[in-house]
Amino acid sequence: MIDFTLTDEQRMLRDLAHDFAVKDILPVVEHFDKSGEFPWPIIKKAQEIGLMNLNVPEAYGGPGVGVLEECIVAEELAWACSGIQTATMLNQLACLPIIIGGSEEQKMQYLGGWVMDKQKMPAYCVTEPGAGSDVAGIKTVAARRGEGDGVRGGRGKLLGMLCSHDHDPNPRSAGGRGRASGRERLTARGRS
Repeated sequence: MIDFTLTDEQRMLRDLAHDFAVKDILPVVEHFDKSGEFPWPIIKKAQEIGLMNLNVPEAYGGPGVGVLEECIVAEELAWACSGIQTATMLNQLACLPIIIGGSEEQKMQYLGGWVMDKQKMPAYCVTEPGAGSDVAGIKTVAARRGEGDGVRGGRGKLLGMLCSHDHDPNPRSAGGRGRASGRERLTARGRS
């Protein structure tokens, strides 16, 4: 029989997340729902107390918890407000490709330096004509071709990009061309 009893560490994490939801999220839910503002004060507090980027391994400054612990925290935060919970935890999706397939240099730079030390908010974006954000429907393929990399398939305006917001409420470049500021694209260059 499977034992669903939480460990002491899981209970502590659940209690931390629940207390945060009660004290820091619930009192401001109506404000953020009405204003449509991004909840930066809540994000900063979640970063400070260790409720963000839970999947970043300890070797890169993160807590390195598992999926169950991520779910426990997500459930507690969503109990207070699913929108704020999404804003708080969805950036973990951007970390996952780096955790799984990034070089050691990329992991140190982006997970350790960028996400954990500088507390940037990464985002993972994927789209192409005919697939939208349905990653199962994507037909574009990146492949090595001799000395360089090649891409085969229909490309949209955005395909696998890491973005950082830098706490600017209007993340657009000068000239109003609609480009996000602080963005970087990870490629497979230099990897075996």
